[in-house]
Amino acid sequence: MTTATLSTYSREQLSDILRILKLYKTSLVQIGHRARLIDPKNNPDVSVRIEYPTGAALEDIRSFAVAGLDQFFGIKKIPEDVVFAEVPSLIGGIRIFAWDDMINISFQKFANQIKNT
Repeated sequence: MTTATLSTYSREQLSDILRILKLYKTSLVQIGHRARLIDPKNNPDVSVRIEYPTGAALEDIRSFAVAGLDQFFGIKKIPEDVVFAEVPSLIGGIRIFAWDDMINISFQKFANQIKNT
């Protein structure tokens, strides 16, 4: 088994790896541990997570999510591998995570804004 060292990589390869790691660090800060390492040069299929409040009807959440995905991300339909997650701390509305981006269209966001003013 051969062991790779930093000297086995070109400067361009190391610069590319550093750029990807910096993007990953930024995404961790922006959206926490929901972030995944994505190479912008080789973007995979959409990874979508939709968070909704306890007790909300999933059919209502789906229709709200379709509108949000289209308006904010240009995604016309909900992907098949979407993850729906019930989050008890949400008062209402939803949070949509697509790739490493998030849109917060929950009432919890507005409650926090009011509390902080």
